[in-house]
Amino acid sequence: MAQHIALLSVYDKSNLLSLARGLKENGVRLLGSGGTAKQIRGAGIEIGDVSDVTKAPEMLGGRVKTLHPAVHGGILARSIPSDQADLATQSISPISIVVCNLYPFEATVSKPDCTLANAVEEIDIGGVTLLRAAAKNHERVCVLSDPADYPEFLAAWKAGNGSIPSALRNKLALKAFEMTAAYDNAISGYFREQYASSHLPSEQLAGEVQRMSLRYGANPHQKPAQAFVESGKLPFKGKIALAGSPGYINLLDALNAYGLVSELQEALQLPAAASFKHVSPAGAAVGLELNDVEKIVYGVDDLKETLTPLACAYARARGADRMSSFGDFIALSAPCDIATAKIISREVSDGIIAPGYSEEALDVLKKKKAGKYCVLEMDPTYVPAKLETRQVYGVSLQQNRNDAKITPELFSNIVSTNKDLPKEAVIDLIVATLALKYTQSNSVAYALRGSIIGLGAGQQSRIHCTRLAGGKADNWWLRHHPRVLGLPFKKGVKRAEKANAIDLFVGGEELEGGEKQQWESLFEAVPAPLSVEERREHASKLTSVACSSDAFFPFPDNVHRARKSGVKYLAAPGGSVMDAECIKAADEHGIPCAAMSTISVPEHLWEVLLPLLKLDIGSPELQSLLREHIKEKVEDTSPEVPYELITGIAKWGQSEAGRIILGNDGLDPRSYTLIPLLAGTTFAPSSKPPPPPRPEVDSSEDRRAITALINGLFSVVGVGFAAWWAARISHWSNETSILLALTVSMIVATAEGILCAIWNSHREKRKQMRQKMLKSKLEPKPGPVKTDEKETELREETQGRMVQRKGYEYQEEEGPTGL
Repeated sequence: MAQHIALLSVYDKSNLLSLARGLKENGVRLLGSGGTAKQIRGAGIEIGDVSDVTKAPEMLGGRVKTLHPAVHGGILARSIPSDQADLATQSISPISIVVCNLYPFEATVSKPDCTLANAVEEIDIGGVTLLRAAAKNHERVCVLSDPADYPEFLAAWKAGNGSIPSALRNKLALKAFEMTAAYDNAISGYFREQYASSHLPSEQLAGEVQRMSLRYGANPHQKPAQAFVESGKLPFKGKIALAGSPGYINLLDALNAYGLVSELQEALQLPAAASFKHVSPAGAAVGLELNDVEKIVYGVDDLKETLTPLACAYARARGADRMSSFGDFIALSAPCDIATAKIISREVSDGIIAPGYSEEALDVLKKKKAGKYCVLEMDPTYVPAKLETRQVYGVSLQQNRNDAKITPELFSNIVSTNKDLPKEAVIDLIVATLALKYTQSNSVAYALRGSIIGLGAGQQSRIHCTRLAGGKADNWWLRHHPRVLGLPFKKGVKRAEKANAIDLFVGGEELEGGEKQQWESLFEAVPAPLSVEERREHASKLTSVACSSDAFFPFPDNVHRARKSGVKYLAAPGGSVMDAECIKAADEHGIPCAAMSTISVPEHLWEVLLPLLKLDIGSPELQSLLREHIKEKVEDTSPEVPYELITGIAKWGQSEAGRIILGNDGLDPRSYTLIPLLAGTTFAPSSKPPPPPRPEVDSSEDRRAITALINGLFSVVGVGFAAWWAARISHWSNETSILLALTVSMIVATAEGILCAIWNSHREKRKQMRQKMLKSKLEPKPGPVKTDEKETELREETQGRMVQRKGYEYQEEEGPTGL
């Protein structure tokens, strides 16, 4: 067997001598480059130079050491005959072990005095090539890139007598690939900053802007901070900011807000605006015209410019929750006009993102905050990457971008008794649901007249989302109270102070001390608080509110709470064990309830549903749904079907007619009673479970068959024993007696088998006749098939079930949230 060769070329020489000594003791020939060979040789360990193999000295000041066919041919050669023949022809020896780590590029560029020349010299070429070549051929070659792995490798080499387990080779190869990937990423990041950053003069830019510096991270002490793309360009026009400079949270708000408004405009064909604070919308709206009262409520009744649809959209978005919008980041779906810019100029805000600006609007915005107001111009042609990646605590998380479309069709499945959903309600439900898409879950949103009026974001329980959103909606409506509209503020009171004072007034909180004095100082005459009766009377006038939830309502208390804030239309995914109770609560209030659910069907459940295509099942509506959504060819391994199709099939499968049809076609009725459980849904918990479907062979028939078998065995054994006993009494020999007994037993067993076959044949014919008669009596007539009224009950709540809503996945909340 040829001697193993190890090539060593390292910058970090930790544990190097112990590794070299261990390899040498195990008969491995050592080859080293430059300083690596010098240190090993200095410790008295025999090692050859790479130049002994390449027959060429190091050159270009050490830039070229191992880049040679004699080295890489020995690393990349496989164990196949053609590769081995090539090695023999070129007189190249195969290399079994590569030990390599890289120049410290990141440490070098992190130094304050690092120059571009310093950075360039620290870019390792030969080392990366060695690692990548050895890792590529890790089926034969062992690659060591981390000194911490040396002891484990030596132990494995010694234990295997030169053979390393594939699991260890795989692990070492992965480490090498990760090292080279991180190294390349560090290099591209450095040069992105040098050649493609937004702060560079135009003449220094090497192309499109790929990186921008941020003022700071999520907190002021988190510096430096940056935003970049690894390919393509940042989604902004020009050199990113037309004015000001965004921070980390600003940019999160800007990108999320722009995604929301662009989807709103696409869905409703109306200009849209959003007011974002700390990665969730404080308000969002489309450009419906404001009436006179709304102009006063939103503080734009004194605006000289004519209110454009875009200006109306921002006035609504900002006015949804003025307290939360303080210091917001604004997004517009259309180029900013002068009327919108004038409204923004009067508000406390951190920045704006829009697909364009008129000259007059840009002049107004650039003067805001003494020129430090952040103005971003979005490239409307930009398409975000399909995959999203983020790091949390050093762990990278990756998922497909949420590309679910919120359209009117999403609200077509109305599960309540009242199915009246007017166009205006659909607009409000789209606004509310799209806002939820860009809100931290759990979340619930209330909307009216094309605007969010209350949003409960990021709560751990659904009922607290509903209460928080409802409370905000109540305050929004109280701001329309005549007494609020006529509050006698002193001249010179700022808009932010007015918003604060109004919030305290409608909130009804009793003020004390300095807070009370400060509040009273804002008025010409201190207003009396709103009475309970005034509040109740005004609240009763709030109606036609639409409410949407980003996951199902686990308890009906959410429906009852929503109704208190004027909710007349509901939308939420189905899938809760309490679905029926929530729908019942909606029916109590006459609320149309749309179930925004499709069920993600796993492959094993799909196989259960496919045979139903051949059967004439249930009502025409159910048959139509079945043929529309269950296809013979399944391209997607996790297709979606409507919620009502799953429940409809399960109900039919439990009905008497369904069980008979399924039984006659050789299918198992029990599969169709399990469908709701497998799909993560169930029926009303108040219902009792149906009796289990009767199996094709009755258990009593099983007992009769077993009894007949035992009786047959006894009769055969008994007759044989009797024949043997009679022969022995007659003084026959023992051998003759046994032969007689066996013969008699075989004759009896044969006779019983023939009789049993005849009996089974007659029994099967009678059974088939009974089934035909029963089927003819229960043959389903045209129209709906009468099903059992009793429905399945899930015996225990299934925790952690996933309900997929048009591309979303929602986690069921753990434990009760509404009690």
